[in-house]
Amino acid sequence: MLGEKYNFKNLIWFSPILILYGLIIVGGLFEVFIESLGYIPAFGLNEMSWSSYYQVLTDESFYRSVIFAFYLATSASFLSCILGVSLAYTLTISKKSYVNKIVKKILRYGLILPYLYMVFISVLVFSRTGILSRLLFSLGAIENLDQFPQLIYNKSGLGVILVFVLKGTPFVTLYVVNVMDKVKGDFQSVAETLGANKLQRLRYLYLPLCSNAIVWSVIILFAYNMGAFEVPFLFLGQSNIPLSVKLYSAYIDPHIQMIPYTMALNILLLILGTTGVALYAYLLKKVIIWQKKF
Repeated sequence: MLGEKYNFKNLIWFSPILILYGLIIVGGLFEVFIESLGYIPAFGLNEMSWSSYYQVLTDESFYRSVIFAFYLATSASFLSCILGVSLAYTLTISKKSYVNKIVKKILRYGLILPYLYMVFISVLVFSRTGILSRLLFSLGAIENLDQFPQLIYNKSGLGVILVFVLKGTPFVTLYVVNVMDKVKGDFQSVAETLGANKLQRLRYLYLPLCSNAIVWSVIILFAYNMGAFEVPFLFLGQSNIPLSVKLYSAYIDPHIQMIPYTMALNILLLILGTTGVALYAYLLKKVIIWQKKF
């Protein structure tokens, strides 16, 4: 009861800023929605209609962009989840504290680096003329640089996924390892006493107790990956692009008639992103719970 009062008091103290941000966000979304209907008096557009939505929904490239966006966001988030949770668990059970400190410091640098810096590092290391290909060439593993697989500028989006994973893995690791450190202690001692090995402790102890942290970290990545445009814009051509890049291309179009179309894309991206986040979080939570049965 006391906790409920305390939380309610905190909510009252924060209510002015919550109301302010709520008005800004809701007001912005309302304005975008009105503009998506074609009502922009400043540009001489005074009639409302659903034609922009009809134009978007009857465009076959829109559905290809949506599927490709979900593919990129889901793949990158899933891989970041697997790598991040595995690394977090390794750091948690490791007894080499100095190694843990070095690894966490490296992960913090990876977390604060902007995406464009990670793009530069990925090109520097994983492109056909990058460090890795030249190293393999020097070792005789490949006869020329053209034999190195095209990982970066790839139509299937491997370069985009690679950058998202390089940025997402440190985030998941640092987010989850803090929760795992709290679980570590009495819980782990009891599990060890009962004869549980490392894999069993991960499956039956750490994953269930850290499920909320895992789900929240991954859906944050999923939401960002759905809306990110700079990495796909740099690494992908115009033939196969996610919805975010399609939206950006429409946004920079100089024609006034494209504004309602662009705003309709904004609204649809918001709806699809929110639905995808909710569905992804639900399925991920179910998978974490389901894996305990086997």
